[in-house]
Amino acid sequence: MKFDKDVLQNERVRIETLLKEQGYYRFSKEYVYFQANTFPDEKSVDLVLGLKEYIEGSPDPRSKVKHHPSI
Repeated sequence: MKFDKDVLQNERVRIETLLKEQGYYRFSKEYVYFQANTFPDEKSVDLVLGLKEYIEGSPDPRSKVKHHPSI
């Protein structure tokens, strides 16, 4: 499969939708990121999906909490 940024963006939206359906109403696709490691000799890309930490209410790093379903 060719590397396609649109496919990755669609995956971010799919994950956001899935988690919101499971009660994570404050979750956003902006929390999902991909780290790409390229291997030019092999003409391949190794992708790692990651999640940024949720920051509740402010950019203060002390307010970071895990994502959790809304009540």
